Amino acid sequence: MSGYADLLPAWMRRDPALGRLLIAFEAILDGLSGPVEGVTTPTEPGLVQVLDRIHTYFRPGPGEAADRRAPAEFIPWLARWVACSLRDEWDDETRRRVVAQAVPLYRLRGTKEGLRRMLEIYVGLDDSVKIFEFATIPHFFQVEVTLPQRDPEGLARTDRAMRALIDQEKPAHTFYGVRYHFPSMQIVDDPESGRSTIRVGVNTLLGSQSYTPGA
Repeated sequence: MSGYADLLPAWMRRDPALGRLLIAFEAILDGLSGPVEGVTTPTEPGLVQVLDRIHTYFRPGPGEAADRRAPAEFIPWLARWVACSLRDEWDDETRRRVVAQAVPLYRLRGTKEGLRRMLEIYVGLDDSVKIFEFATIPHFFQVEVTLPQRDPEGLARTDRAMRALIDQEKPAHTFYGVRYHFPSMQIVDDPESGRSTIRVGVNTLLGSQSYTPGA
């Protein structure tokens, strides 16, 4: 018997066939929380639950809980809304970060700051990208990126994606170089003990290593 039958007038609840008929509507609208005789319990949420969170489908929501942001398969559709190109090798969080910031970045497109911010969004770390220009070399700029660790395969993927982004965003008449830095040591002040702590390979720029692809 469907729970919807309890909402019917008393004289209609006398017919058990009507109660069973309503099970189909309950399954579509609310889903079924438990097994019902002769009916397979649906595994998908009901239409009411879907509509209740429909607003989250328009939130890329990088870093947020799954129930507060769009499903991963919906992100490419959102990207088309904001005329944003997503690369196949980007992971889910990277795609969400890029789509979430696409509109604010449009007003900076073609500028040094716009390129820097786009690259930082891809890397996912604040203050991780610097861009230098040189008066002695017209139309040339150097991109320097600080990464948390040096993984050869990850670096190769990052370099391909970074260069694709730079080629897409930079002014057509310019050319560039890319250089990566890898932290190796840091001295961190411990407020409780009043002493400094050295954490190797975690969060330092002291004695950092550098790598220039192709050099």
